[in-house]
Amino acid sequence: MRKQRTGLKKEQFLTIVILMILWQLLALSVNNDILIPMPLDVARRMLADVSQPAFYAQTLSTLGRMLKGFGISLILALVCGFAATTQPVIRRLIEPLEVIVKTIPNLSYIMIFLIWLGSEGSVMGTSFCVLFPVFYTAVLLSQDLLDSELQDVLRCYPERSVSVFWKVRLPQALPHLLAAMKTGFGLGLRVCVMAEVLTQVRIGIGRQMSYAARIALDMTGLFAWTLWIILISAAADGLFSWLQKKVESSL
Repeated sequence: MRKQRTGLKKEQFLTIVILMILWQLLALSVNNDILIPMPLDVARRMLADVSQPAFYAQTLSTLGRMLKGFGISLILALVCGFAATTQPVIRRLIEPLEVIVKTIPNLSYIMIFLIWLGSEGSVMGTSFCVLFPVFYTAVLLSQDLLDSELQDVLRCYPERSVSVFWKVRLPQALPHLLAAMKTGFGLGLRVCVMAEVLTQVRIGIGRQMSYAARIALDMTGLFAWTLWIILISAAADGLFSWLQKKVESSL
């Protein structure tokens, strides 16, 4: 098992190296940093960002907006998901709403919430609408996969609903939820940045990317912020993967 993991890491590293080489070759062939900056220039910009207090303010503002939508959608998905599992009527009522929420384009959410709630509310509202179906589906899947023998035991030896929730249903849902959170974090961050670009929030990653692309023509800065988004998403991905393994090993 360890060998497989090591091989996978080597393959990932090789992919990154190949992409960096292709990027360098393309930048050299174009020879115009307004179109494609050099990787070394982007790396220097990222190192400079780390020493700037404004960088942390911009990043934390974006993460704060995203995490608010992330947290609200997660809590509501847990409530609705477990209610739908125990009450089929609730599941049938939520099902068409879930389909509608999933099919509405993200751009529509951004524009609608911008008019209703302003730029800040638009970012959080869009994150919520995008992430809620992901978490809700994960809860339903975890409960649908609940072992049939365990369900028979619960029917034969009924306990209080609260006790069943904490001892059975929540532990069963955790691995699926963590997998959904792993996917949802990166998805939510991308949607949040897109919403920030379109709604022109006062401070945030999207604001900086919009300024770099539309006003300053600073492609180096745009690439740097893009790589920061990738690094943040990769760090969150690793954290959720670690938590998922811990939970699965304890079950």
